[in-house]
Amino acid sequence: MLDRWTAQHEIVDNNGEIPVYFHINRKCHYMTMHWHEHIEMIYQLSGRMTATAQGEQYELKPGDMLIVNPNELHRTISLGADAPYVLIQISVQRLREMMPAFEIVHFKNYIPAKEISPFPEVIQAFQQMKQAYLSQDDGYTLLFMANLYKVLYLLYRNFAYQMRPDSDEGNNRDLQRIADVMEWIQNNYRQKLTLREAAGLLGISKEHFCRIFRKYTGQTFLEYLNCYRTSRFWEDMQTSGKSFTELMEQNGIFNYKVFIQTFRQMYGKTPRELRYGKRTSKA
Repeated sequence: MLDRWTAQHEIVDNNGEIPVYFHINRKCHYMTMHWHEHIEMIYQLSGRMTATAQGEQYELKPGDMLIVNPNELHRTISLGADAPYVLIQISVQRLREMMPAFEIVHFKNYIPAKEISPFPEVIQAFQQMKQAYLSQDDGYTLLFMANLYKVLYLLYRNFAYQMRPDSDEGNNRDLQRIADVMEWIQNNYRQKLTLREAAGLLGISKEHFCRIFRKYTGQTFLEYLNCYRTSRFWEDMQTSGKSFTELMEQNGIFNYKVFIQTFRQMYGKTPRELRYGKRTSKA
């Protein structure tokens, strides 16, 4: 566990009466690289999604699962507008109550449908959680939690292993370094940031920095920086009537061509198409 990871890129809340976060996502999305202290389970209903977890890249198809252990770097990108999935996030505190030995349990990140199919109870439990949450009939929380326990039990018995507390010490040290750089980027992204500065922050060579950054994020330093600035641009665009030029300057974006390419990759459209619609989509 990375105890020093206090800054969280994503803050996770529960769903009212259910003591976990449960969501059925039906929209196109691009989630930048981040971490949190929750375990995250994604069950792909249809369509496709690409995901990066701990530097490994996966493509999720219908019936596939992604499990992100607490404090693991990850990002997800839906491929197309029709790629719904079920998302469950469970806090560390709740996990301790449900699984007393969870601190030494590590779940497999990617479980393809062919490996889940021998355990139809997992698929049935996801379906029952989904139906219980949508109907919210009297006592639905009991049905929901009963099925959540069933999913965790089956995943624990078949797709998890126990590890020594010090088994990932070296990896955790590098992950902490990357987390420090990501926090530095998030605090200073409006300014001009360079690869040399990022490597200097950790006291290592640019070559070594590039290797470990790509290993754990699946992106280069510049790709992550561009994606983070673009995600902040998108957030500001939702609540501001400022011009695109103003929003770009506000978020440290000065290369228009790279910005448009990144924005299209992340959101499937240009800023003009999202703000004004197709009729004014010409940049």
